[in-house]
Amino acid sequence: MTNNRLILNANKTDFTIIGTFRQRSKLSRFFPMLILNHSITPSDTVYNLGVTFDNDFNFRKHISLTNRSWFYHIRDLLRILAKLIATALITSRLDCCNSLRYSIASKHILKLQWVHSCLARVVTRTPRVSHSVPPLKYLHWLPVQSHIIFKLCTIAYQTLSSGELSYLYSMLSLTPVVRPPG
Repeated sequence: MTNNRLILNANKTDFTIIGTFRQRSKLSRFFPMLILNHSITPSDTVYNLGVTFDNDFNFRKHISLTNRSWFYHIRDLLRILAKLIATALITSRLDCCNSLRYSIASKHILKLQWVHSCLARVVTRTPRVSHSVPPLKYLHWLPVQSHIIFKLCTIAYQTLSSGELSYLYSMLSLTPVVRPPG
């Protein structure tokens, strides 16, 4: 190794002895071994090129780690799909007719908020009795009243900046805001 200017990194060096328990126990007296002033011992498992090898060469650890990774991604996929479906089915209906909902009574907005919060809890798998704000924050969903105002402001901004929707553009007027000094 030193002839090729290579240095052994003891923290990254890992090896295993593959064989039966009896075969491995015959070699145990040679370890720990001193190589280039580093004491090394065989590991039960080693990781190489995406595969975890164990000293019995039965891939039990590799299969266990692979399954854990797959189930993590499946749970993540379920969460993503739940959020996409929720957005497509429920939130899209919330966006419909925002201009009509802007001035309705707060008790009606609370009914919409109740359904919106229930949906957030279902998507995030939060218990029914828990507070609704953390799931809404986690999903980056605004409360219903704020959502309605945000959507109306977005439409107004797009109309004023592009001028494309002439029927809306003619209804909007810019009023300068005068702020008091200080």
